[in-house]
Amino acid sequence: MSEIEQVGSRTAITFFPTNPVGTLDEDPGAISYSYPQSQIFVDFTTGIPSALSVHDYEATALPTEDRDENWADDELDEVSEDDARDQVDLTGVDGIEWAPARLSPEEIRSAIDRVVEQFEWLARPNAIWTLRDDQVHLVESPYQDVQVHVSGDWPRTVVKVEFRHREYSDALYRRRYNVFDPAGRPIDAEYLTVYLEEDIATGDHPAEHGGVIEWPFNLPPALPQERTTPHRRH
Repeated sequence: MSEIEQVGSRTAITFFPTNPVGTLDEDPGAISYSYPQSQIFVDFTTGIPSALSVHDYEATALPTEDRDENWADDELDEVSEDDARDQVDLTGVDGIEWAPARLSPEEIRSAIDRVVEQFEWLARPNAIWTLRDDQVHLVESPYQDVQVHVSGDWPRTVVKVEFRHREYSDALYRRRYNVFDPAGRPIDAEYLTVYLEEDIATGDHPAEHGGVIEWPFNLPPALPQERTTPHRRH
């Protein structure tokens, strides 16, 4: 899928019907690729289907140059509320609300533990091989004073991590993570610390304020008739 756009009472879905198409250039061995796109229109006002196949709709092929031009126009990603039009009222439409995930207390605790354990590893020494003696040594972690806290019940559980980093700043770093998505499903936490380390190393984070570097955070909205299950980490 490439893009979803509301057009009147219908939803325009742009997708890639094929793999990229390669074309040999005049230069020997050089290949240029184009990315054909097609578009379908779907009316969700009568209900939200459990599955949607583009093959069930009449698709229109889009000119490649239009796609390139649109993708190059960053202003399309900066639409303000005043610019928004064709609002569609879907109140009462069957299937429009998030259906809470069915998780057992054990599954909820496991999802939270996976996030917590990633950040607890930050404080542990790193194993590094050195050419000097062809041996593996334990080196003190650059992450210091690591604290991990869990707050909130499912599905609005939040893990907060605080630490200092001796290589980049004397400030206290603070970041919060949602453990579950708005439907109460566990969010993939496999590379959380990798992304965190990249942000710190590249300086891609908010400016220091009052001795603290803190990332912005948004708590997901509460689900209707949400089931809460308390979690206490031992």
